[in-house]
Amino acid sequence: MIDVLQEFFKFRIAGEGPVAASIRAKRYDLLVSLLRAGADPNEKQDYALSALSVAAGLGDVVAVSHLLRHGANANGARYEDSAPLKYAVEKEAYDVAALLLAHGASPQFLPTGQGLPAISFAKTDRMSELLARFMEDEE
Repeated sequence: MIDVLQEFFKFRIAGEGPVAASIRAKRYDLLVSLLRAGADPNEKQDYALSALSVAAGLGDVVAVSHLLRHGANANGARYEDSAPLKYAVEKEAYDVAALLLAHGASPQFLPTGQGLPAISFAKTDRMSELLARFMEDEE
């Protein structure tokens, strides 16, 4: 148990909750245990990102999958300035973006109603085409 706690704190950033810290440490066993024990898959960090946005920003498809399976909102949380999809697109994490979209993330969603949608941050044709396909489905 001491080893798990030492590893947890080694990867934890100040203001980060246990769900996000387990994601950053790539401790999927700990992540799943926390979620099964009732931890919030939409956990808010002190720096105003959800755990899903943290995972998407890291391009971590495994963590994103676990969070979505345990009820994380694919569009992120209302308190966020940006959506998890935007972070995945910025990271060029195609698999993460595709997974978020498959779970209902909107390429046009803006949590605060301001800023630019995720498609504005696509750097490759492949990513732009993926987002465009889902934008057509929304119309």
